[in-house]
Amino acid sequence: MRFLSTSSLLRGLLIPNPSLLVPSPRLLFRPIRLGSAAWHPKLSAGASSARSRLLCARDPLFSAARGFPARRLSSSSSCSRGGGEGGTEMHIAAVAAAAAVEGSVAKRFWIKSREESLLPFCTPFMVCLIAGGLELDTFRRYIAQDVHFLKAFAQAYEMAGDCADDDDAKAAISELRKSVVKELKMHNSVLEVRSSDLLFTISILIHFFFGTSCRLVLTGINKGSERVGILFPPAPFIMFLPIMALEPFEANQVEDDIHWHFRDPPTYFLSSICSLRCHISSHHNEWGVDVTKEISPNPATVKYTSFLLATAVGKVDGGKAPATIATPFEKTKIAAYIVAAMTPCMRLYAFLGTEILKLLGLDVSSHPYKKWINTYASPDFEASALQIEELLDKLSISLTGEELDVTEKLYRQAVKLEIEFFYAQAVEQQTIVPLTRLHDSSEHHFVLFSDFDLTCTVVDSSAILAEIAILSAPKADLIDSNEPLARKSSVDLRNSWDALSTEYTEEHEQCIENVISGERAKAFDYEGLCKALEQLSQFEKRANMRVCESGVLKGLNVDDIIRAGERLILQDGCRNFFQNIVSKKELNVEAHILSYCWCGDLIRSALSSGDLSVLNIHANELSYKESISTGEIIKKMETPLDKVRTFKAILNNCSDTGRHFSVYIGDSVGDLLCLLEADVGIVIGSSASLRKVGSHYGVAFVPLVSGLVKKQKQLDGKESHVWKKLSGVLYTVASWAEVHAFVLGISGGSCSSPQSPKYPSTGHRAASAPDALQ
Repeated sequence: MRFLSTSSLLRGLLIPNPSLLVPSPRLLFRPIRLGSAAWHPKLSAGASSARSRLLCARDPLFSAARGFPARRLSSSSSCSRGGGEGGTEMHIAAVAAAAAVEGSVAKRFWIKSREESLLPFCTPFMVCLIAGGLELDTFRRYIAQDVHFLKAFAQAYEMAGDCADDDDAKAAISELRKSVVKELKMHNSVLEVRSSDLLFTISILIHFFFGTSCRLVLTGINKGSERVGILFPPAPFIMFLPIMALEPFEANQVEDDIHWHFRDPPTYFLSSICSLRCHISSHHNEWGVDVTKEISPNPATVKYTSFLLATAVGKVDGGKAPATIATPFEKTKIAAYIVAAMTPCMRLYAFLGTEILKLLGLDVSSHPYKKWINTYASPDFEASALQIEELLDKLSISLTGEELDVTEKLYRQAVKLEIEFFYAQAVEQQTIVPLTRLHDSSEHHFVLFSDFDLTCTVVDSSAILAEIAILSAPKADLIDSNEPLARKSSVDLRNSWDALSTEYTEEHEQCIENVISGERAKAFDYEGLCKALEQLSQFEKRANMRVCESGVLKGLNVDDIIRAGERLILQDGCRNFFQNIVSKKELNVEAHILSYCWCGDLIRSALSSGDLSVLNIHANELSYKESISTGEIIKKMETPLDKVRTFKAILNNCSDTGRHFSVYIGDSVGDLLCLLEADVGIVIGSSASLRKVGSHYGVAFVPLVSGLVKKQKQLDGKESHVWKKLSGVLYTVASWAEVHAFVLGISGGSCSSPQSPKYPSTGHRAASAPDALQ
């Protein structure tokens, strides 16, 4: 059992003010600087102040350190199975984060969206794309939908420019709109493919040889050819020049590239066109796009574009658009709202591109979608994302507190809608996500396990029980020593608990050091780990014995415990995940909670709402006499060895009904054996002791996204058994939303394969949000 010192905050469990236990956002994250972003000379110099991104450190793929501030509820000593790590250090880091983003509205909003930003990586579309096996039809449909997005963006930028009353803001919006137009042209190079069209022929040639857009080259082409003595027939190009609107500095930018390609004899260019016509035909067939048949926006696309354009006319929070926008302040406010609804899209795409590039490394050079990846991972796109963030900061300066709240709401809504967009991309091929779809419920009995304290909860249950005991204890002058269940005074109880906490902390840290004192394993050593954890098991038993002897758990009323459990705050997304998984009867899921908690009644009451009473609870129990605790613990699960024995017994019982597939979710050293025995072990949280012990015995902790990409490649390679227990690999996540997206996917997870979308017209009702985002 992990001990935590009590705090006045916990008194909210016994009074109607449970909001006191909501952790401060400033205590949740450990920020680091990932380095300065590349600077683009075309952007305003002021954007340099927004170059650095603050992300939360844990996994290489962003992986915000979830932190669990409940591990340190007060300045007094505290401890846990994780050794109480991260308390003061995380607080200091959080203060540094707050200082670094102070004054930047855009940075604050992005950090608050840290968990949601990982969800696209768990979608079938993104996993298949990163793995390199995404079917071309799916990618084409995605590009077609993104074109609708970009058109709405261009329109919204124009409307924002009309509202901005500052010349610098107007110039920044104009630059951003040009970036959108450039991105549209990249998409059109995929969609607008007609081999009989001379313009398309030239565009493809430029795309493959020069790496730039047609409009940049047509003016520069004559300059470049003249420098090497090529006389080019002007007629084919004159007809296109009026629509190119090439700016002088852009023409000069590509002139050198053109000159390099034209240094050969004049026949080079003409022969290239002739030879390319054959390639154009095959390229056309490869993408199979017929631009005469426009693809309508799907519901998720309609939902975002409708939201964006409604915001652009001042219609926010479901209200009506204002009849007139007369004053400069009103115009600035609307401009800020528009930019807030657009900024997360830019930042999210820059984040996705950068992280995918990091994930793939050198493999990106041969990746079938490297152009898409390189576009969003480029310094130019990062510079655009930084510029719109700086613009949002600038426009937000004059806003009131209420208007800033609206701005944040719009930002968060845009994040949610953007993630819905990725979920909406139908993928017909077999995918590793969601997990429940990969396994046939008629063949496999899906068994889900989870730890409780600090895996499901914000506050450890030991601190809750201790605080109930202290608050309900009588004063010293009111104690009747003749009562059979006479209790200590509240002062004595608090002193006893603090002493127990201090002792536990010191001994736990020493025990962990003893567990890893031997030679570091060169490969995964499960037997060695089991033997080493026997030391930890003996320590946990001694700690529980001291608790019983101290009498701190004597005299607790079961009604107080139940009331505290009903008010217990769970991690964001935890309750939603379990509600969805138990409501899907077709999944054939059996869910179990395995916990060191001293009181199963506390867990049952915490999970009593939302149909979660069907969860199977395996924990210790308090001994009662007429609903008053005697101070003794009915010991059922005290150690890592007890947990893994219960885990195996449950799976053995499931074997009678057929094959089973198991998932275990945990956060501490006490969960390590169960995590490894499961087919899929998911580590949530940032316990240093868990990683220290696991790594010493050859356990690999892999960010979930990296693992999914590898597993998808194995699935694409027709491997039959992708997930295997005792592989020595555990997968780390930042939040329950990520667990939900991985295990259940959208709308609680359907086992049926997605079908090719029959895209509705823009008048159809938009799709509902994924449950993982709610």
